[in-house]
Amino acid sequence: MNRLLAYTVFLLVIAAGAAEPWRWEAAGPGGGGRFIQPAISPNGEYLLIGSDMGSAFRGEAADGSMYFIPHEQFSFLASDGFFFHPNQSGTVFAAGTRRGLLRSDDNGQSWRPVRLPIEDVPATGTWPPPYAGPMQIAFNPAEPQHAALVYQNYQQRKRHALFLSRNGGETWELKTMLPETMARLRGLAFRPDGSVLYADDNAVYALGSDDAPEVIYTPKAGKIAFFRAVGKEQRLALNGGAGAYLGVSHDDGKNWTERRLNKPYTFRHYVMSPSHPDTAYLAFNKGRDKVTPDKVYYSTVFRSDDNGRTLKPVLFRHNRSQRYNISNHPWTSAAWGWAEPPQGLNICATDPEKVVATDHAQTYYSENGGKSWIALAAPSGKDGVTFSGGMPVMSAYGYYFDPADRDGRYIAMNDFCNWGSFDGGKSWKQYNEGNAYPHNAYVLLYDDQVPGKVWAGFSRDHDMPHWKWQNSATKITHRGGLFTSTDHGRSWRQIKGTGLPEGTVTGLVLDPASEPGRRTLFAAVYGKGIFKSTDNGENWMKSDNGISRWDLAFFRLRRHRDGSLWAMTSVKLPAVLYRSDDRGETWNKVFSDRQFPYLTDVAFDPADENTVYLSAFSKAPFIDAYGGIRKSVDGGRSWTTLLPGKACWSVAVHPADPRKLFAATYSDGLLYSADGGKNWKMLKEFPAPSPIAVTFDPADPDTLYVSCFGASVYKGSLCQ
Repeated sequence: MNRLLAYTVFLLVIAAGAAEPWRWEAAGPGGGGRFIQPAISPNGEYLLIGSDMGSAFRGEAADGSMYFIPHEQFSFLASDGFFFHPNQSGTVFAAGTRRGLLRSDDNGQSWRPVRLPIEDVPATGTWPPPYAGPMQIAFNPAEPQHAALVYQNYQQRKRHALFLSRNGGETWELKTMLPETMARLRGLAFRPDGSVLYADDNAVYALGSDDAPEVIYTPKAGKIAFFRAVGKEQRLALNGGAGAYLGVSHDDGKNWTERRLNKPYTFRHYVMSPSHPDTAYLAFNKGRDKVTPDKVYYSTVFRSDDNGRTLKPVLFRHNRSQRYNISNHPWTSAAWGWAEPPQGLNICATDPEKVVATDHAQTYYSENGGKSWIALAAPSGKDGVTFSGGMPVMSAYGYYFDPADRDGRYIAMNDFCNWGSFDGGKSWKQYNEGNAYPHNAYVLLYDDQVPGKVWAGFSRDHDMPHWKWQNSATKITHRGGLFTSTDHGRSWRQIKGTGLPEGTVTGLVLDPASEPGRRTLFAAVYGKGIFKSTDNGENWMKSDNGISRWDLAFFRLRRHRDGSLWAMTSVKLPAVLYRSDDRGETWNKVFSDRQFPYLTDVAFDPADENTVYLSAFSKAPFIDAYGGIRKSVDGGRSWTTLLPGKACWSVAVHPADPRKLFAATYSDGLLYSADGGKNWKMLKEFPAPSPIAVTFDPADPDTLYVSCFGASVYKGSLCQ
């Protein structure tokens, strides 16, 4: 067992608190995005990295190995990030998660919620009881057990509450409500005398003895982007009409100087070293520059050792730059190497040479002040090859086995399209030759009688189905098409102008009774309907007899072993499930329920032809209310509810034991039932936050490949 897998299993055993029947390991490429809220521990020994679509990662800074913090502990990191206790070794807080404020006392390996007395907040009508909210935390350097926390309500972004703690953040009390006129919080700190400072877009404030805020400084040059303070040293990063400015006070805010930086852009990030206040790292909102071999990318990271008077670029991410200074060569450098502004930036509190930066697809770490960096998210080899593992933050719609090659695998990805492996999933590479839409892949289909023959649906549109597409079936303008390959997916040819409209192909089915070389195929084109081909996909005709013109937002298309076809609409109220028993000639509506509006998948019992399972989201996937699983034991004529109130991406039935079911849920991770859906339990060992689909290994059905939203693919082995 390699170090990554061993460490992951150890953490998961701890999280489960019992004998662990499942072992999980990353089985798809790392990278993706975006990575946010990076942090380095005060001793510089480990890193914490958040992501916009999943949970968070922890890893050793020395070797760059990163691991998922188990989802059942952490849930999603929404904003703001991590805050280390200044002198309580091992203690760190995670702010703005879906579980509220979290605390770890073992260097980020395990987490528990910390209660905030939200009920003490006055019921003003502008502060509805929040579920979780963005927060910032500051500790008093003179008395480290004293801490301040500003909580911002998600629903009412102009309402902030200030909480205080006198026991290192173990318990909190409401101190005061900040004015409703306050803009976005830009920083929080303590004065040497113990009073609290904070800043919004417009000014720096101090809380007096009566808890009333007092303006201590209003900048002249522009709006405040960041407020930082160390003792009596206070700093402002300002965005003005003429560019970026730095404001500095050396006397606790009594006197200030403002100086324009010699760069025509505005701040994206500003971090200063608490131990060396003149050392800072900066990033700006500069647009992309043209790619030239020696270009300085102004949207990169800069370092200053003289309080911003001089700026030195220190991160060169584009692989065509002569100054490219990333020690490894991840696939993200070629795919996303245009040097967009960093999404996150942070510095080690005790060592200004240690710095971490994140962007839409990668995390970069330096231990020498930016002279060189290592890319952590996507471990890669030569010629665009990347390996399973790293920090996976890509969305995978499906994992496919090549029937002609046991070692051949394919992943349909969101944003990063199609990934192929020909060594059993150890290494991966994007194969986009001939692909006019190398952005999103929703479905692949192998011909099990013709080695190398593959069809796939590629598109420019991402994150389907998505609540933003609700009730838009008649207004669909999606760009995409159907592609085919004869070399196992290494190169592609688009099938167009043959009766199949341009659009996003989300479902493909092959009739196994049709003649090899003249296959009968069915395709679901989102917003356009169901189409049929009888000549291997070269020519198509509409196959929609019985389908309402309002029911065209088809997302999934499945074939039952009895030959029937099942097609479902999605993001439409109500969504509809259709069935065809005559090879697509006619269709009959078998399910429609406004309380079950967002259909995602259908699965069949391998032993009982009449047993069918149906999964669904709610109107929006962030709300569980009406999602879940329905079951039919009479071929779709009637339905019962198995898993009410859970937003489900899909349901899967074990091919050798139909009593075993898996539900891929949005909020609760991977659920498992051993009794046909009567009882369910969360597989706490599963590390990823939002699984999409479960694929069983055809050679070993007790081995699962779980495609995830924002976590690539994880392989699970049943250890019972």
